[in-house]
Amino acid sequence: MDTGIGIGCDVEKDNRTRGEDERKQTVAQQGQPDAVSLRSLLEGIDVRSALPASDLPISQVANDSRKVQPGALFVAIHGVATDGNLFAKDAASRGAAVVLSESAAPADWPREIPWIQVNEPREALAIAVAY
Repeated sequence: MDTGIGIGCDVEKDNRTRGEDERKQTVAQQGQPDAVSLRSLLEGIDVRSALPASDLPISQVANDSRKVQPGALFVAIHGVATDGNLFAKDAASRGAAVVLSESAAPADWPREIPWIQVNEPREALAIAVAY
């Protein structure tokens, strides 16, 4: 005799899995609203270099080049194990619109992708994602 308990467990498990999947998605994958202007994202961030002449629309903020989608702001962070600057070209190839870094742009950096120097990239990341 079926008590129906199995169906309830399956529904609960399905809801749990869906919630886990949503947490794994980036903001862009979750279908967040339209892009935000670069200048708006940079408010409150200590910038050391000139900003691009045009105000670029930013659709994502990322510090993992593998998750960058077109229109992203990539924040390159120097860490203990590796340096995010080493992945800036990968981020650009995936569509990053701008790179934020503590370091200066490499000599061979493409001019069409702005490289903005900041004093504290971790702080800049926190401010940008909180926007």
